[in-house]
This record gives sequence, structure tokens and C-alpha cells, in this order.
Amino acid sequence: MCISLETIYIGTGLNEVRVDAFYNCNSLMDVYYSKSASDFSYINIYSDNGNLLNATLHPYTYTHVHTWDSGVVTTTPTCISDGEMLYTCTLCGATRTETISDGDHNWDSKRDAFMMLYGPNSSDY
Repeated sequence: MCISLETIYIGTGLNEVRVDAFYNCNSLMDVYYSKSASDFSYINIYSDNGNLLNATLHPYTYTHVHTWDSGVVTTTPTCISDGEMLYTCTLCGATRTETISDGDHNWDSKRDAFMMLYGPNSSDY
């Protein structure tokens, strides 16, 4: 029973509220919904949920601390250019990128110096 329930938060995935889900929730005063009030009206709310329907509906924005995955290399670094790593939040799907340093290069040959000046695809060497 939810006799002392005063506030609930409803996310975007709710499609229906079954019969008696909020029966006896007489203390329920505030419902925070992550979509608009007009979207709330599209949720199938079955009978004996008057406490839910009589509560004050408030908008809210869902926020959380991102939990990033281990990332994937989207651009491999070379000896002359940085690369890029893509990370995805495992909770919401947001993404962020980080630069992967090109690292150190050992300039110990004439060919390396030529490639740096004229590019790795040059056939003039």
C-alpha cells in the first residue's frame, strides 16, 4: 500500500497505469512528469486511480551523472595526426569525444622526414 506516498516521478516510458495502482494513495499530492501535460493525457490510466489524477502535475527534466562506456577509437592516431575516441553514456546514449594524442615519433630516417614534409601517400621518395 502507498498510504504515505506524497510524490512520484514518471519518466517517458510509461504507457499505462493498471487498475488500483494508486488506490489508497491518499497522501499523493505531486506528480512530476518528464513530458508535457498533454502527453500525460495519452497514458492509459485505468479505474480506481483517482489519487493519481487528482495530484498536481509538474514538468521536470530528467538529469543524471553520465556513466561512460570504455569507448571506441573512431580515428586512429598516426605519427603526424591525433586520433579520436568516442564514449557513450550507458544510461541515456549521450556521446562525447576525446582526442587521442599522436604520440612521439622517432625521426631516425630520411624517409620519415620526407613523409612528414610531403605526406604519407607521396610516391616521390
